[in-house]
Amino acid sequence: SRFHRRKNLIHSFYWLNLSSSLSLKKLRERAGLRQSDVCRELDIADSTLRNWERGRKTIMMPLWELEDFLAKMQKLYKCSRSELIAAFATSFAERNKPE
Repeated sequence: SRFHRRKNLIHSFYWLNLSSSLSLKKLRERAGLRQSDVCRELDIADSTLRNWERGRKTIMMPLWELEDFLAKMQKLYKCSRSELIAAFATSFAERNKPE
C-alpha cells in the first residue's frame, strides 16, 4: 500500500543517515572499554547493555534521572551527547534496517 511504501522510504532514509555513525558497541570499543567495565560503572546488568548494543531495547528510566545517566555515559565512553544518541539510534537501526 501507499502507506507501507512511504514508511519503507522513510525508514531507508533514516538508515542511510545513521550508517556513518558508530554503533553503541563500536563507541564502547573505541573508548577501550569491556562490557563488564561499563556495567560496573553504570550499575546496570550485563543483559541490559547487551540489549542496548544489539538494538533490542533502549534506555528506560525516569526523565529526571536520564540527564545524569547520559552525562555519566558520555564521560565513560569519551564522546559527545550527539555521538551517544546517534550510537543508540544506529544500534537500533542496524537491527531493524530495511531489507
